[in-house]
Amino acid sequence: MRPVDRTSRLVRRGRGIGTRLALMAAAVVLLTMALAGGLLIRSMGQVYHTEARTRAASLLGTLAVPCAMAVSVNALERLDAYLSEVARAGGEHMDILHVAMLDSSGRVIAQAVADERSGEVATASMFGLDEPFRRRAANSADAEWRETRDPAGHLRLTVSTPAVSGLRWGTIVATFDLRPVELRVRIARWALVGLSLLFAAVLGIEMYSGLSRMVVTPVRRLAAAAAAIQRGNLGARAEVPQNDELGRLADAFNDMAAQMQSYTEGLERKVAERSAEVQRKNEQLEAVNAQLEQAVAELARLASQDALTGIANRRQFMEVLERHVGKPAQPPTTLLMVDVDHFKRLNDTFGHPVGDRVLREVARLLGTGLRGTDLLARYGGEEFTAVLPATPPDVGFEVAERLRTAISHHDFREAAGIDIGKVSVSIGIACHPIHAATSAELIRCADEALYTAKREGRDRAVAFRVPPPA
Repeated sequence: MRPVDRTSRLVRRGRGIGTRLALMAAAVVLLTMALAGGLLIRSMGQVYHTEARTRAASLLGTLAVPCAMAVSVNALERLDAYLSEVARAGGEHMDILHVAMLDSSGRVIAQAVADERSGEVATASMFGLDEPFRRRAANSADAEWRETRDPAGHLRLTVSTPAVSGLRWGTIVATFDLRPVELRVRIARWALVGLSLLFAAVLGIEMYSGLSRMVVTPVRRLAAAAAAIQRGNLGARAEVPQNDELGRLADAFNDMAAQMQSYTEGLERKVAERSAEVQRKNEQLEAVNAQLEQAVAELARLASQDALTGIANRRQFMEVLERHVGKPAQPPTTLLMVDVDHFKRLNDTFGHPVGDRVLREVARLLGTGLRGTDLLARYGGEEFTAVLPATPPDVGFEVAERLRTAISHHDFREAAGIDIGKVSVSIGIACHPIHAATSAELIRCADEALYTAKREGRDRAVAFRVPPPA
């Protein structure tokens, strides 16, 4: 990560040191209170369950004597009445689901159910009174208890107590619904959670406020000053009016920033002086380079341009022709060889300056009749060449005829300065790869066609004629 990223992260609100420390403190408080609360909830649960067992045993204890007396006189109807009354009354903070009277062998001799609206016949096993527990309760001289869960997962408490009236006449067993007890435990648990969160939030806010004043604000000022210096503001300083480690750190930072500012300003002055000198040298060098570029451009122009006519010279003509001839899968390329008829007689009659003007005008007329992709070049003396890429021989012949006609019908008096009469040209035409496979062969074929045009009377265009096989 780059330094600017670290600095911006320090000064970014919501992710600073104070927030992290406050969150850590709150987390520690929450963890501590969670552990303590877990133990407390567990203890409270045990207390609530012990209290439920005690109350259940007390309730059964108050019922034991009347039930024992009813059994002793074999008053079973009175016993049923006692059990039904207790089942309907229930106990404090918990409901009685089932109460039964057991004989000495653990058999149920009377029972009552708190809710008989279901219409089902109640059995002892429905309320967790299996045979082992009934036998153990009937044989125990003390109260017995156990906790089970019904098929729906609700907690039940089954308590037994001996029914004694002088003699032991049996055992009373009751099954209690502990859902109210579990509800009290859950309420206590959520109350503790709420208090823990509130306490952690208050502590976090207090710690954030204190740490912001003592640590976060000085650190942010240091980070902001460092970021300002990094952006180029060398005069930035960190104002931390504290006489502690952070205050001493800010003083050291400010001293270092002052030294760096002084050194940087001196260095910038030297760099400015050297830069001005380098700028002067660069300007001189740029001027020399511009002259050299002009000279190189002029040399390149002279190397590829004919000095008299301004069109391409023979050297450039050969380079362009090589690019279009001799390569496989190339489209046909037509070459025109153009020669001014009777040019030597024109020079001898009117002089070389007039001949030069005639050559320039001929070059202009030829260039006007060609495409932008074609190349017109002076081959030498009064000879010109034209390279027509992607042009078959029949189209090349039409172009040659058009050029020849334009020159034959042109009035050269204005260009030559005097009346020199009619000027005509002879044109030889050859095409690659129909007539020749190489550039040298193509030039030879076009030149041969040119001489054929001259032999046949001049002022005409002639395509290369393939000689018949021997």
